[in-house]
Amino acid sequence: AENNEVIEQQTHDLKKIRSTLEDLEDTNAKLQADKDNLSNRLNKHDIGNLAENKPGLVEKIINKASDSAVRCMEIASGSPLTEEELNGSPNRECPSFWPSDTTVE
Repeated sequence: AENNEVIEQQTHDLKKIRSTLEDLEDTNAKLQADKDNLSNRLNKHDIGNLAENKPGLVEKIINKASDSAVRCMEIASGSPLTEEELNGSPNRECPSFWPSDTTVE
């Protein structure tokens, strides 16, 4: 009887591990898609040239994007979306974490 309990517990634990792994793989796929999207956006622009000509503008854009990226990491780590985030537009750096199909270019 005790062996059956151990086997049942191990089976339950294995199912939980598999479920967690699937969740992690899903999150990783979303992060990869967002990373690819960001790379594509950055490749459209000559950031170096723009930074030389308009350093203040580039600094502002980079700082805002950095703040957004930090929030993406918080969300990927399990932080829930705030009411403002749920009711507003998706974060440009990680739109795949939003429940709607809204996309931001």
